[in-house]
Amino acid sequence: MRIVKWLLLWGLVMGTVWSQVGVGYYLDAYSHYMWRGYDLSGDAPLLAPGATFELGESGLWLDTWLGVNTDYLEVDLTAAYSLEPNDALGIDFGVIMYTYPGDDAADMSYEPFIQLFAYETAYSPELLVAYDVVLESLYLEGAGSQEILADTFPLTTSIGLGVYSWQDYAGISNLRLGVSKDFEFGPVVVSPALELHLLPQGWRDENLDPGLSSNEIVFSLSIEPGSD
Repeated sequence: MRIVKWLLLWGLVMGTVWSQVGVGYYLDAYSHYMWRGYDLSGDAPLLAPGATFELGESGLWLDTWLGVNTDYLEVDLTAAYSLEPNDALGIDFGVIMYTYPGDDAADMSYEPFIQLFAYETAYSPELLVAYDVVLESLYLEGAGSQEILADTFPLTTSIGLGVYSWQDYAGISNLRLGVSKDFEFGPVVVSPALELHLLPQGWRDENLDPGLSSNEIVFSLSIEPGSD
């Protein structure tokens, strides 16, 4: 009977917790997978479904992300806490676990991060600071986005600049410029995007990792539920 009581209590607690969980789903597709200046999918298309779980208004959230094609598989899990000190500032604290099932040459790694968001300012600036404790690599990225042509054909433009420090390389890993457009189709929002990834030759370090790409164009398509 004691086990039954504990099971009933556990079920009640989990049911209460789950009732407070908000779930958001998304599906992304890429012409190829560029990540912080690296082409990880070898110029091959990548499909990336995912889900985000938010625990009520606590600020706690979890995200699961799957990147897959015929030759590549990556599963990332993120646990984080979101804080908004005021209406103009947002902060995320968390850790990402990167896994590569089936690839014995790729190690699982963990990356604590902090990300700052500035609201109600031009270009909605963001700053990411992340450190991979397994690879011992530090990554910094400044980014932002801005809507243009709001009265005629609204588009979202974006820019990001990433800096890496890993092994013998320390310097710029990528500059990306993007433009996207949201289309609502019933209960879903479909967002095609075009992104240009650059690593100008003048920024190359003599110890630059050869896996970094210099100029790449990525087409992507994102599908997620609408606001209603």
